[in-house]
Amino acid sequence: MSEYYLNETVVTFPGNIIQDSTINMLRLSDPDAALIISRGQMQEGDELASQIEQQMKKLEKQVKDLHYTPVQVTRVGINDGEEGLE
Repeated sequence: MSEYYLNETVVTFPGNIIQDSTINMLRLSDPDAALIISRGQMQEGDELASQIEQQMKKLEKQVKDLHYTPVQVTRVGINDGEEGLE
């Protein structure tokens, strides 16, 4: 078993950041899989579930033989205070 830590930082740029498209990809040996963590900005009025559905449809078109687990509700944040999807 391996643990992976994301270390956040603050980076200052002279201009405006117009988009954050951060992607972390972890290749696992057991099971033989990859975990992809991406960050993007939702448009006003969008729901998380519909955003995930749209992203999965894009991935299905881009990745041949894509296999993934069904989306499910999870708890995230300090003391699991926020509802998220995985």
